[in-house]
Amino acid sequence: MQIMKQVPIKGLFLPAIVLCALLLFAGPSEAAPLTFSFDGSISGVSGVLFPTLGTGPMSGYVTFDSAAVPTVPGTGIYLNSITGLNLNIGGYLASYVPGANGIFILNSPPLGGLDNVTAFSSVTGGAIN
Repeated sequence: MQIMKQVPIKGLFLPAIVLCALLLFAGPSEAAPLTFSFDGSISGVSGVLFPTLGTGPMSGYVTFDSAAVPTVPGTGIYLNSITGLNLNIGGYLASYVPGANGIFILNSPPLGGLDNVTAFSSVTGGAIN
């Protein structure tokens, strides 16, 4: 009887030691920049923007700090968290510069639909008409 009680207790030590070793050697998790890229085409521009932008291809990306905390808890609203932005609209180029910025990320609205990313940032580039 006594031998059977000692075997299970000894059998628990090895898994406990392995678990402790894993906890000690696992480093802290680090956030990485998250990049949203996009491309498409512009089918119509009216008013004073038409001569400058016209129609044609559009592409770019927005990068934000994935360690950022939402401005309002439980939402996808992040202010001053964008770390990169590049936009090409029909040859017009705009690039990120440090300044006021923000991003709103909406993951699949409750009633269905597509994910949505809206961003604003200070940029540098040629003036648009």
